[in-house]
This record gives sequence, C-alpha cells and structure tokens, in this order.
Amino acid sequence: MARRRTSRADRAIGSPPPRARVETSSRRIRWQAGRPGRVSWRSRAGACAPWIAVILLLVAVAYREVLGTESRRWEECQQIYAAGEVARLDVLEEYLQRYPEGEHAETVRYYYARLAAERKDCSTLRPWWETLLDAQNRQYRTEAMLALADCAFQEERLEEAASYYRRIAEEDPNAPAAVLATLRLGTIAEREGDLIRAAAAYRRVWEHPAATPEQFTSAARRWGALYLSQLRPEGERYIVRRGDNLTRIAQRYGLQLREVLAANPQLQDPSRLEVGQVLRIPLSLFSVLVSLEDGALYLLHRGEAVRVYPVSVGELDRPTPTGVYRSAAPLTDPNALEELLLRRPELHSIGVGRGWVALIPSDSALHGGGSLDRLRKPKTPGTVQLLDEDLLELVRWLPANSEVRIVPRASEVRWAVIPSGAP
Repeated sequence: MARRRTSRADRAIGSPPPRARVETSSRRIRWQAGRPGRVSWRSRAGACAPWIAVILLLVAVAYREVLGTESRRWEECQQIYAAGEVARLDVLEEYLQRYPEGEHAETVRYYYARLAAERKDCSTLRPWWETLLDAQNRQYRTEAMLALADCAFQEERLEEAASYYRRIAEEDPNAPAAVLATLRLGTIAEREGDLIRAAAAYRRVWEHPAATPEQFTSAARRWGALYLSQLRPEGERYIVRRGDNLTRIAQRYGLQLREVLAANPQLQDPSRLEVGQVLRIPLSLFSVLVSLEDGALYLLHRGEAVRVYPVSVGELDRPTPTGVYRSAAPLTDPNALEELLLRRPELHSIGVGRGWVALIPSDSALHGGGSLDRLRKPKTPGTVQLLDEDLLELVRWLPANSEVRIVPRASEVRWAVIPSGAP
C-alpha cells in the first residue's frame, strides 16, 4: 500500500504526521512521531480562558457590590452628620463595625464624637477622641485634644489638661485653636497660683492676631484683674511713719498738698501727724494712655500699665486727635446723655452708651456704647469708644482731672509687677 505524502499546508494546520499515534489518558495528551511532544501553553490557556473570564467577572461584581454598599453607607453618615441627627448614632457605629479600616473610617469617628457630645459625658467619649489623636486630618487632631483637655479640666485633672493645651498651642501657634488653648492655660495657671505665667498667657491672647473680640476682651479683663485686685478704687492707704509730714507724703506720690488734704477730711490739724495714723492717697496716681493703631486704652498706675481695654477710635476722615488732655467728671445720668446726643448728632450712629468722659481741651471723649464687632477698629467720629461695662470700671479708677494721653502708636508699654497677694 502506497504511503500518502503530507504537504506543508497540512502540517501548518496541525495535521498529524505519518504514523502518528494518539494516546489518551486522564492526565495528558501526547502526540508521538518519533519523539514525544506536549500541548502548547497557548492551547491550554485557550481552553481555560472562559473559566478565567467568568471568575474575574464574579470578582468584579462582588467588589463593585462591596464598594457600592460602603459608598451608600458613607453617604448616609454624611447626611446624618449634616442634619445633626443624634438619634441615628447607631448607623455610624454600624459603619465602623463593618469598615474599621475603611477610607472614611477616621471621618466617621469624628462625626460620631461630635454628635455624641450632645448626649454623652466626656468620660464616655474619651476613647472616641483618643482614637483621633493620631488622625491624618489636623482639624480632627486639634478638636480631639481640645475635647480631652476640656474633659480633664472639668474633672480637675489640671496637669493633664495643661499638657493637651500646650500641645495644641505648640503644634500650630497661629491657629485660632491656639488662642483658646492659651486662654485656658492662663486660667489653669491662675488656679494653680502661678500669676506670672497666667499674666503671660493672657497677654499672648491679647496680642494674638487670630483672637476673636470675645477672646481678647476676656483675656484683658482677667489680665487686669491680677493687678487691680490689690488696688482700691477709693485710693491707697498710707501709714504715717516717724518724721512724715503731708508735704513730703504728697511729693512722694506726685500729688498736690491740697489733693491729699481733700482726700483726708478727718485731719483736724494737718501740721500734726501721729505715727501709725492711716491716710488715704487719692487716685491721681492713675492716668490713661490710648494707642490708636492698636485700638487699646491702657490704665496706668504710677506710669505702669495695670489694665488694658479694647476700644474703637476715629475713622480715617474723622480721626481721634492725639495729644495730652485732662478728663472731665464722668457723665452717667441718662437725661444728661440724651441732651448730649441732641447737641452732638454725629454720635447717633454709634451712641454713647452709659457714660461720657469729656477730654479737655478737645471735642473728643471716652464713652461707652461699644460693641464687640467694632472693637479695635476705626469706627467713631473722632472719639474713643469702650464697652459699657469697661467704661464703668474705668471711671471707678480714674477721677476727674486725670491725664489722658493719646498717641498714634504706643512704642512700649511698661507693665506693673503683679502684686504678690493677688488671688
């Protein structure tokens, strides 16, 4: 029997060579033609391709379903936080249980802590805030430290609270949160009796560019209280020593003899003083310095600042005049203030509040009626405006005919040493 010759075309399409024998087994398929051969990887891949495609499709569908579920739950968490729905905190808890390491887990923890603060006490929320101490978002870290510090402060753990407040102030000194932390550090120092550190903290708040009107006003009041607590609005007490006379005492305090006599009407014979006798030194020791650019009014005692008040000053087209003036007697009677407004219609837009202290000789004055949004800004028709409560405090310390010096900018203000007996 003649042998059939195989063409190149047959070989190209995979036709078995002559005398080829096919052996089939459960493990492999082998073509034999003189020497054994194997099925190519392309053939095997082609056979498995449909199954691989099916598996990849199932994985993609499952992954998409997981992402879709997490995305929907994340959107729900955002809506709950935006609406402030405290009653649905369980949804946030469920999200964190399902996706503790999810893309939005950190933010959901923050949402939960903020919302739960309305219902739960700080001891319950402490673990939630502690998880945010190492958050990537700086705002979350800062708010977590503030919350933990406030919690420690409420529970009288002052050292722990101070450590958090210091960390906030050091991490970003120019941030608004640093102002609040510094103000709280002053309060802690004051409660611990460290008045030097307290005054330094309050001064940093006063000078901080990010401080709000409420913050720098509060700092100024607490700061001044450290000094004024040891002084008396009615004047100082002086105990007569051996060799004293009224003239020498008046010169020691920079007063006129008549001022000392007027403050001590109980003296029957001013030329004769007894050792141990108590005299009253009037408040001529006080004066005022106004720095226009700083929007600050300093109450000076013997030339040293003991209190600072935030003020509004004259507008650019109606500036507050600079110079040295004398204060008139304060005008606080409501009827007299109404008459003043009739004579000065330009004051209607800002008001004069509960008091008016004219500056002689000028048309300017120190007066009340100020508001927080106008403090430390040029908003008046050439006057110096304070908050009502600040003006009333000022006139308690500042008698008539006191010196009031107004300068464009106070280059350097010397602060008085804090009295050792201050509370």
